[in-house]
Amino acid sequence: MGGASRPDALRRLDGRTRAAKYVAGIERALIADLGGRGRITTAQQLLCERVALDMLRLRLLDHELIHGGGRFSLHDGRVASALRNSVRLGLRTLGLEAAKVAAPPQMTAVEYGEMLDQQRKAGAKAKDKPPPRVWTEARKRGATR
Repeated sequence: MGGASRPDALRRLDGRTRAAKYVAGIERALIADLGGRGRITTAQQLLCERVALDMLRLRLLDHELIHGGGRFSLHDGRVASALRNSVRLGLRTLGLEAAKVAAPPQMTAVEYGEMLDQQRKAGAKAKDKPPPRVWTEARKRGATR
């Protein structure tokens, strides 16, 4: 089975294979992120299954790209791109997006100016320092960077 295999071939996965365990693990993780089996709708369940299968197909295509010996065609690249987009949209539909990063605290113009002054002073002090001894001694011995 490859990354460009027919979708119905993936539905017949034997539960003991590595691929089936990978799909089951992705599906379990998605369902857990949504609150567990008892808290999701049938549509969410189906979408979790579809995303997990698309993730498997992407993994197979990635393996083919890395270990395929040059057999990765332009069509395979387009299929991989479509699968990535499908996974992205599926996760967004499920409401699973990247965690928001906290914005840095806001500064007033005066605080920003003071911070720049401190950085300039620190930069001036760093320029006054002699080069590190380790590098100077290594250069004397003929070492290069």
